[in-house]
Amino acid sequence: AAGIDGTISTAAGVARALGEPVRVLVGDLAFLHDAGGLLRGQMETSPALDIVVLNDGGGGIFRQLEHAEAAEPAVFERFFAAPQSADLSALASAFGATYARAQTPADLAKLLQHPTPLPRILEVPLVT
Repeated sequence: AAGIDGTISTAAGVARALGEPVRVLVGDLAFLHDAGGLLRGQMETSPALDIVVLNDGGGGIFRQLEHAEAAEPAVFERFFAAPQSADLSALASAFGATYARAQTPADLAKLLQHPTPLPRILEVPLVT
């Protein structure tokens, strides 16, 4: 998928269609934009889905694009960097997903060795 529209929804649909664990790697803004994709109807199965969220507290990736230099700093910060401090653990709980935080690459590797039958949000903080 390109962009942030429907990333979680697509991954959940693929997991349901395949009937096996699926992993998706997203940034924090992409995750927050489509977190509602974790909702499911009462007659729907829960997908075996690992969502690895690279959390840099906003749209850090946009700093690499041309408009980062062209825009006024305050405009860029508000509309592109879009700083956020969402509690991904609370969101996981609200959507019936499990949550884990991986502080190091080794932590993430260990978590990924053990897929779960339910949606799981694996947060990887990129800034401290």
